[in-house]
Amino acid sequence: MKKIILVENDPVAIEVYREIFQKTDFDVEIAESCEEMTQELNLIKSGNSTRPDLILLDMMRPGAGGTKILEQAKRDAKLRGIPVFIFTNYENPDMEKDLQRNNIWPERYLIKANHTPAELLGIINKYFRVKPKEKTRLA
Repeated sequence: MKKIILVENDPVAIEVYREIFQKTDFDVEIAESCEEMTQELNLIKSGNSTRPDLILLDMMRPGAGGTKILEQAKRDAKLRGIPVFIFTNYENPDMEKDLQRNNIWPERYLIKANHTPAELLGIINKYFRVKPKEKTRLA
């Protein structure tokens, strides 16, 4: 069973995605804040938590929280191999350019409003079947 960490603070979204993932071959854990996710990343680095197969990250966090989580996951040698999908309604071309320029681009950048939960599940399933050779932005 593959482990997904969903970084999300909207209770309705949490329940919708928890339900859809639990009906499949995914074990989903929830981090409702950047602090929780940072603690989880530190536990993963120290070997005290199971490494996830995917982090699904909502960028709409207070301050620059989502960006900090992405940066930690992409720059730390012990975390770098964990795929990160940004899954957010926050679309900002300047932020996207900044992520690319700083080489912290995620495996996918998905806009929530453009994908139903079933479509998201399809995208994740496809990712695990055939990993892309090139990083792509899906909107």
